[in-house]
Formats: sequence, C-alpha cells, structure tokens
Amino acid sequence: LPNNVSGNAQAGARVEIYFSNNLFPCQGYKYIGFTTANGAGTWNFTSPISISNSIGALQINGTNSSEFICQNVTICNINVSGGNDQSICAGNTAILNGSGAASYVWSNNVQNGAAFTPTSTQTYTVTGTDANGCFGTDKVTITVLQNSTVSAGQDQSICAGASLTLTASGANTYVWNNNIQNGAAFTPTSTQTYTVTGTNANGCSGTDQVTITVLQNPTVSAGQDQSICAGASLTLTASGANTYVWNNNVQNGLAFTPTSTQTYTVSGTNANGCSGTDQVTITVLQNPTVSAGQDQSICAGASLTLTASGANTYVWNNNVQNGLAFTPTSTQTYTVSGTGANGCSASDQVMVTVNALPTVSLGADTIVCEDNFPIIIQANGSPNSTYIWNNGLSGNSISADSAGIYQVTITDANNCSATDDILIESSPCAGISEKEISFIFYPNPAAYEITIQCEANLVGREYSITDQLGREITHGKITELKSEVRIDYFSDGLYYISIGDIKKEALVIIHDK
Repeated sequence: LPNNVSGNAQAGARVEIYFSNNLFPCQGYKYIGFTTANGAGTWNFTSPISISNSIGALQINGTNSSEFICQNVTICNINVSGGNDQSICAGNTAILNGSGAASYVWSNNVQNGAAFTPTSTQTYTVTGTDANGCFGTDKVTITVLQNSTVSAGQDQSICAGASLTLTASGANTYVWNNNIQNGAAFTPTSTQTYTVTGTNANGCSGTDQVTITVLQNPTVSAGQDQSICAGASLTLTASGANTYVWNNNVQNGLAFTPTSTQTYTVSGTNANGCSGTDQVTITVLQNPTVSAGQDQSICAGASLTLTASGANTYVWNNNVQNGLAFTPTSTQTYTVSGTGANGCSASDQVMVTVNALPTVSLGADTIVCEDNFPIIIQANGSPNSTYIWNNGLSGNSISADSAGIYQVTITDANNCSATDDILIESSPCAGISEKEISFIFYPNPAAYEITIQCEANLVGREYSITDQLGREITHGKITELKSEVRIDYFSDGLYYISIGDIKKEALVIIHDK
C-alpha cells in the first residue's frame, strides 16, 4: 500500500480526502498526522483518527497553502472474523464468538461467547479491536429453521391385553419413548403417557404426547362343570360382567338341551367395553336302555310278575314291585323307570291285558231216581270255548250213568278257564214215596253253610252229618222247614246227612270254591 497521500490545502481550511471504492490506502490504518511537502511544519488533525470509510475529514492547522502528505502511517493489518453462518432450530440457543481481535462488540446486544436465543433469521455484525486500537468487522447470518409440528394422535383407551399402534404425523422421522416403534403394534401393560419426537427434513424436531389408558377386563365365570343325562336340559348363567355371549347359540340364563359332551365358552363384557372369557364343560351321560318286557295277557284273578332289564334300579307305577308277583284287576299299561349307575334313567311300558273269565253253569244239584239213569248233563258256557269234564270226556254235554259229582272246565280263546259242578244223587224213588218222607239240602258242593229243607213231618227230629268213615261231625234238631247248618269248619271232602233213619249221601264240601 502507499505510505502517503498528497494534496493541496489552504491554511486553516478543512480538508476532506475522498477515496474511490478501490483505493483505500488509509482504510484500517491509524494516522498520526500530516506534514507539508516542503517540510515547513506539521499539520495535525485535531485528533488522530482511523479512516474506515471512503471519506475521512481532516482539520489542517497552518498559515500557508501547502500540499499535504499522508505519512507516518501505522499499518494495523487486523482481520476480524465472526465465524461461519449458522442454522438453528427455532427455540434453540446460539453462541457467536469473534476472532482476530482483542475485544468484540456485536450488534443486537449479543454478547460475544454468550448463548442467546434468536427469534428469527438475522445477520449479526461484530467489530473487533486489537491492542493498537485497530479494528475490523465481520458479519454472521443465523438462520432460524422452523420446528416440526408433531402430532402423537388422540388419547386412547384399550382393554388390558389388547394391542394398538401409535402413528405420529407432522415430521419425517419419529422416536417414541418406552421403546415404542412408530406405526408398529404393541401391548401396553398399564396406563401411561407416551412421548414422540418428530424430526423434519431440516433436522428440527417437535414433540407431542398421547395418554393410553389401560382398562380392566372383567373376571368372567362360566360356572362349574356339569354332568347331565342325555335329553335333559340345563341353564348356563355366567357372572362377573354386564353382558354375555356364549358359543353354540347358547343364551345366557336360558335352558337348552345339549346333545353331546362339549365345552362351552362365554365372553362377558363390562361397562367399559372390555371383556373376559371362561369355559365350562357339560358332560352328557348315556341313559340306560330300559326294557319293561313283552306285552302280556292274563286271565282275571291270575297273578304275574313284571321284571324290567337294562338298568340298576327300577320303579314301576301303580305300586308294582319289580320282580314281585301281583294280581292286576283290569287291563292297564304299566310304566317302569330304570336308573343306571351314572344316575341317568329311561322308561319303558308294557301292556297287561286282563281277560275276563268265561262263564259256565251245570245247573242246580238234582236227585235222580235210580230207574232214570243214564241222564244228560248239559253245560252252558261262553261261546268258542272247549269243555273238559272230570271223567275225561269233552264237549258241552255228557251222559251220566250214576250218581256223583260231575265237574266241567271250559277254556276260551284267551286260554282262560272256569269250572262248575253238579251233584247228581240217586234215590230209590219208590221207597221214599211210600213213606211220604223226604228232605233236600243245598248248595252242593258247599263251602260255609247248607240249608236242609224238609217236610213238616220231619220237624222236631234230629239230624246228623257224618264223614265217609261213619264218624259224626255234627248233629242238631230240625226246628223248621228250612234249617241253616254251618259247615265252614269241616274239612274238604264227602259227607252224609241223615234225619232219623232217612239218609242222604254225597254232600261235597269244598272251602276254596
């Protein structure tokens, strides 16, 4: 650089020195003073100045016009730096540190080396001064970048054990606390607030929070496992929640009939919409296959035994005991319920038809004169029946050659039988007629008592009843034309009745008739 600048000035005049933009020989230098070209004297500034602009004002003290020369120049050679331009995210602090001088003054009240928070993009100027009083300047631009406006989404409530996905928006990349991955499902274990930091393309970030409330699931009970018999119904009633849904179309609290052993699952939902499940196993037990036996037909008065099979215990209606004989009085259907070892039961029925006994009559006992044998004994009985007589003959009539007891048994189409008998007595009719004395007795056979009917000339006489060995069993007096005689204490058999010397034979006593 040149060491001086020359020019002309009048004594006492103000000298202004102008430098073009490309000729700053004195800029940044400190000038001690000015002297005249011919050395006549020293022209001084009112005070030494440093020229930092293209215009410097000089006050010349002197009496003569003279040429002035800028000399005695001290070269400062100072190079001040404010540092590189910076970019920061809004809200962050910046530090400006000047270099190349001893002290620094920044614009906008910024303190050198002290953190501050720029609010907008600005250019900051620093003036640095060294120990010689030389100074220099520099500029630094701090660009304030916009932060991300991050959204973590709405607060959510989920049920314990459920998963959810947190997906933030408003930035380019995201980092969540608690090891959460943005957009990836996870399962919260408790109510928490999750924070996300989102960073945009310029590297600035923003944060947001979302609270996940973990709601309690209900403790649902489906009830105890159960065993039921096939065909039975039951009711499943869950507890621990507000509403319930069962599988297999089961309705809570409504009876249904399981067809097989199954496990039923219920889902119960409480007031906050969370649910829990439980299971119950219903075991369907097999019913026994009970048989009451074949339908039966019996004759009136006969007994029979009903014996069921297929179970362990049996209960009949109508007070019938399984395996014990009884006598039905009419046609009925009998029902038996059989219970197996597992407590399940089944029933069956059997019809017992009680067929009426056929009817048969041989008529009243009769006395036949000896000379009138043989006689025909006619049996009158139910139609479509067979007849068997006690003498081995068959048919509804037989010929009797002698006195005696004749008995017939008839059997109808139902194999039911009935009997009747008749006492045929033989009498030497001529002798009795000559004496004009006779008596009869009935019924014969008899069971409990007989009636002796006689003529008036026998009233007052003694009667006697003897057995076949001639032993007298009882006797008494005929007091009226018809006398009643008890025979209920006689043994079954054939007896003889006599009044005086008149004897009648063949009184048959049958107590079980």
